[in-house]
Amino acid sequence: MQGPDDLPALTSRLISSYIAPRTDPVCEHARAQAEKLSERQIQVAQLVGSGMTYGEIAEELFISPAPSRARSAGR
Repeated sequence: MQGPDDLPALTSRLISSYIAPRTDPVCEHARAQAEKLSERQIQVAQLVGSGMTYGEIAEELFISPAPSRARSAGR
């Protein structure tokens, strides 16, 4: 059994396990797909993530709502 003296080592291992790079195939696929996004698609995704509607995004980016929907869908 490990005692209180082992706490720093255990804490360090726990933190390391959370910050270690993930090699999960799903994460790798998502990362590869995200790298293909244009700057504008990233802007739209960030605004969608912040809770804005497509109409609000269109106003923010000076585009019509249809392109904002298409960009968020990756087209």
